Amino acid sequence: MLIGVAIYLLSIAQPVRFETSARGEANLANGAYMMAAAGCASCHTQNQGNPNNLGGGVLITSPFGAIVTPNISSNPKYGVGAWSDNDFLNAVKRGVSPTGDHYYPAFPYTHYAGLTDRDVLDIKAYILSLPPSKSQPPDTNLPFPFNLRVGIGLWKHLNALLLTPTHERHGGDRGRYLVEHAAHCGACHTPRNAALTLDQRRAFQGAIGFDGFAAPPLTPERLQAAGRDAFTNGVLAYGLRLDGAPLKARTMVDVVDKTHQLTIEDRNAIYDYLISIE
Repeated sequence: MLIGVAIYLLSIAQPVRFETSARGEANLANGAYMMAAAGCASCHTQNQGNPNNLGGGVLITSPFGAIVTPNISSNPKYGVGAWSDNDFLNAVKRGVSPTGDHYYPAFPYTHYAGLTDRDVLDIKAYILSLPPSKSQPPDTNLPFPFNLRVGIGLWKHLNALLLTPTHERHGGDRGRYLVEHAAHCGACHTPRNAALTLDQRRAFQGAIGFDGFAAPPLTPERLQAAGRDAFTNGVLAYGLRLDGAPLKARTMVDVVDKTHQLTIEDRNAIYDYLISIE
């Protein structure tokens, strides 16, 4: 009985009250920049000719079925336009919806948990500055038992080690912030174990995605062999094409496109962090 109660308590969504009153005025330029770094539009925009549509409806492959991304535009009815700052922070950093439900971890909130509140709220402010979308994507409908989201709570506790990767890190704070959190590079380039949590013992050693496409290794040896200029001036494209294969997975194409918007300083910080990992 007590074990059952403990499992239930660990399973339920646990939104928190963020202190948002002293955050200061939003920085829209930073919001646009961090949104590009985080790749929000890649998963929430069907029409890539209009990268700021954010109407959702993109299908994300998972072992349990297709997950449909929601509308995150400024629309107050179908998007996030009516969300409070606290709603948005709980969604992005804890994977909890305004109605108190768990989001499926196709939404990389385990990485975004390490973002600063200021960066997250700047992203929200930037989204609210964009035109609303009236898109109404269908709800995700996974088969039983994966349609029961309470189990995601247990997975979140199991996955909490993402915030403290076990691999040795010697890179600068900015590179770590971008790689481990904002850009969530390990979500594709680190293999997963049976519980679908990242295997930090093999961090950035390459992985086969749920869509069947391979994310190549981003190891120090391979990046140093390519050289800094090939990585940073190529806007990370070489890092995503280490085997010379064409970029086929849509997410990878979008990642390369979004990194065009990063400063050379940030691209260097990413490179410095990745080559520092042991």
